[in-house]
Amino acid sequence: MHPELIKAHLRMKCITQADVAKACLVAPTTVGAVIAGRSRSEKIEKFLAQLLDIPLAELFPQWHGIDAGTSKSDAIAAALNAIRR
Repeated sequence: MHPELIKAHLRMKCITQADVAKACLVAPTTVGAVIAGRSRSEKIEKFLAQLLDIPLAELFPQWHGIDAGTSKSDAIAAALNAIRR
């Protein structure tokens, strides 16, 4: 999910990144980095998923999606092969 959508979901629940940071005992900048995809934290990722009632695979598909281990170039190659068939 795009980081701005994650932040929008938090705003709709009147929850700030600072609230999430306090609950997870981390710095607010850490929460921001996880939301932006610049950092990883299993604790924060799972907390956000539960708090927002959104599956991890939908919230962070780059880490928890079906093709999370696939590189961008591999994904493009697979897509090109699929349309050539």
